[in-house]
Amino acid sequence: MLHLWRTIAGTSIVISKQGEVATAMQHVHTGKGLSAFVLAEAERRVPEINALIDRQRELIEELDGYGGDPTSAKIVLDSLLVSLSLYVQDRHRLRMLLNGTQTRVA
Repeated sequence: MLHLWRTIAGTSIVISKQGEVATAMQHVHTGKGLSAFVLAEAERRVPEINALIDRQRELIEELDGYGGDPTSAKIVLDSLLVSLSLYVQDRHRLRMLLNGTQTRVA
């Protein structure tokens, strides 16, 4: 059961009644209720980050089009791509956790 939920700097923070703290990008092995909440957060964030990535690519094209320096915009794009990768990995792990399946690392 959730005790407290807040969004701090765009990241959802959850504290369970047992005092367990989690964000959507942390590994949560505390129970299905908390894991389900964190999975929902990851599910919400993936399309949101995809939209930001699309917009950032457009901005880079615009900068290139009028001779601007896209270096900073490309750094932001790289950061968004890393965030997307982490959310997708977390989403996959949580789906497997909630479905009771495990992946085996070779």
